[in-house]
Amino acid sequence: MAKTKYEQNKKYAQKYLNGLDSVQFRIPKGEKDVWKEAARAHGKSLTQYLLDLVHADNPDLFPEKEVSSGDK
Repeated sequence: MAKTKYEQNKKYAQKYLNGLDSVQFRIPKGEKDVWKEAARAHGKSLTQYLLDLVHADNPDLFPEKEVSSGDK
């Protein structure tokens, strides 16, 4: 029996997610929109914006990481 498209996608998504860690933030209500707007102003997703800020603030910890330019 052939796997459905959903089952195939689920398999590949799970494989992708297994290679990532997850971080969760708890911030005051309404502040998320401010963060998202700041990211949008730099042409980035919120996740990429936060990653770039951490990498830029800690170049000694992430020497191989280059801050993205925001070009999508």
